[in-house]
Amino acid sequence: MKKKPIFLTLFALFVLSVSLLLTSCGKTELEFKDKTVVADGTTQSIEIEGTIPSGYTVEYKNNSGSQAGDYYATAIVKNGNEVVETLYATLTIDNPNHQAFEDYLDQFFIEYLEGDQLSINIICENPENFGLDHYDAVWYTYHGFTQEDQKQAKAQYELLNQELNAFDYAQLSNRQKIAYTQIQSMFEYNMNYYAIDDILYQQILYVDQFGGYVADFGTYLEAYTIRNKQDVEDIISYVTSTGSAFPSYVEFVKDKAEKGYALSDFTIHEMTSYLDDVLNDGENYYLIDVLNTKISSTTVLNDTEKNDAVQRLNTAFKEDYLKGVEALRYGIQDYLGRLSTEGYWASYTNGKQLFELELKDVLGMKNLSMDQYIQELDEAIEETNKRVTSALNQLLRIGKISSYEQLEKFISEHFIFEGTPEEMLEYLKEFAKTIVPDLKTTPSITIKEMDEASAKVSNAVAYYMKSALDNDKQEFITLNPVKLGDANDVLGTLSHEGYPGHLYAYTFTKQLDLHNISKIMTSTAHGEGWATYVELALYQNIINTTKDSALKAIARYLYANQLSGFLLETRIDVGIHYQGWNIARIAYFMDNLGYSSDAAQDIYRLLIETPTSYAAYGYGKLFFYNLHEEAKEILKDQYNEVEFNEMLLSKGWTSLDVLQETYDNYMKKKCHKLGIPY
Repeated sequence: MKKKPIFLTLFALFVLSVSLLLTSCGKTELEFKDKTVVADGTTQSIEIEGTIPSGYTVEYKNNSGSQAGDYYATAIVKNGNEVVETLYATLTIDNPNHQAFEDYLDQFFIEYLEGDQLSINIICENPENFGLDHYDAVWYTYHGFTQEDQKQAKAQYELLNQELNAFDYAQLSNRQKIAYTQIQSMFEYNMNYYAIDDILYQQILYVDQFGGYVADFGTYLEAYTIRNKQDVEDIISYVTSTGSAFPSYVEFVKDKAEKGYALSDFTIHEMTSYLDDVLNDGENYYLIDVLNTKISSTTVLNDTEKNDAVQRLNTAFKEDYLKGVEALRYGIQDYLGRLSTEGYWASYTNGKQLFELELKDVLGMKNLSMDQYIQELDEAIEETNKRVTSALNQLLRIGKISSYEQLEKFISEHFIFEGTPEEMLEYLKEFAKTIVPDLKTTPSITIKEMDEASAKVSNAVAYYMKSALDNDKQEFITLNPVKLGDANDVLGTLSHEGYPGHLYAYTFTKQLDLHNISKIMTSTAHGEGWATYVELALYQNIINTTKDSALKAIARYLYANQLSGFLLETRIDVGIHYQGWNIARIAYFMDNLGYSSDAAQDIYRLLIETPTSYAAYGYGKLFFYNLHEEAKEILKDQYNEVEFNEMLLSKGWTSLDVLQETYDNYMKKKCHKLGIPY
């Protein structure tokens, strides 16, 4: 957790440069360095740097080229016919930015966001600098969706894909290729998505067991930033629009049921319970106070304007928001008892097809084999369960623990770090120096808590809301006070959401030389895979550094638990939606693994409404873990954690396919440099 001394870093770089010390009339240092250049039509090359002693010669292989690509070069240093040393380096030639494609990306960025004022407010502090206008502030409303609408959507994405394919991928720069791949994947996914009949009605939209789009409204409006008077008007407009938006969700539920995809009674009951909490709070609902405070504390309005805005906001909540919630609450009651077979996607004729499509999109793995995916999860669960059992038994012995209550108490009494969440963040910033490079600019971070109503129904322990692309000064993390555990749990959560997890990774992405579209078209599996790996690294750091035997045993247990975390849900997810598992089959599976099958029904109800979402966590974490373990095994003492993680984050939150390609290229260059096979 301590900052690495600078001489250690320099020494590592010195070793990795594969320096050569030769003797001839004194000592002469020769280096064969990697080099990256931009193609300009001429032949580019790399050569040894330093003074070659008299009588020595250098023979080069594959050290030059003019076309874009990686040239794995070799420099053979000879003294007469005797080979003194063989050195390795890579010449990387990148294409210059393709101006026509750069113009395409600039325009695509605008088209990707135009009309979505909510996203624009979050992503851009100064939208006009990105070529964006101001758009109507209206909350998401259901307007109906026909088969003709679906055909038109599919045709539109096919046309967009043709326009993209008109560019020659091979002629683009590396940063442009990242954006090309992201956009192409999105187009291809949507072409397949809209090819599925009744696709919109097969989805869980607007209404779900977590509060649906009503709960989302609070999350996004809390994050809405007031920078000018128009932003104040937007907030009032959004609240006003809920008077028609929320009741429209009843129409969606109706159309969904008529198409044969009715919601379960469980979903309607849970949604109703959430809406009842909102109505019971009435004009004391937390969001009213939050937005009143937001407006009252702004400096863009004078006192008279503030009073007027607050009054209009309160009227909008009373006349529109609460009435909209009430209309939705009573409207969905008419659809109780409509679903004859539980399972959602699992019970649909094309459920497997839809699940596989969504899974490949979430993970960003176009050629994913479902059989291999299931096998990987089964093997990982078996292996990680052994590690959990071993770590737990060791902890029980050290702590002389004989009950679960004693285990919880023992862990809660041994802190990795004890302090406020703000103090924990400072601790994590120091820990972060051991696994990631420093940010160019470190933002100020504010930690806040969810309101109680949202916290009770939320499935999130915490969340990080991405900041504006043109803001490098302020970030926010929101904690769920209902679901947080002891100090160790809070610390792990802050490492996941904050440093060096989501918040760090997104801030790092914003500081990369990527097109803005690449910074906002992010992969969930990459984001969650990285953040879950960060928690593993935190616990490993404690294992390696603490002299407290009890804390070391706890860290081993937390590490094993984190390694196994989300794998069970990820496996049952594919069991339900791809293999047709029911509650009894889930219970059998859990019993065989040593889990309590009492939770089988709750897990089933959770996963039928969140298909593929846990894969980003479970499989994403496994993917990152495996990359690290393989690299450590191959590189051994030449493995550098900071350098390795910088590579994993070097293209932003990419698909796992792109991440694998990035890793392979890194390992080829690294192993070539060291003269070892890969």
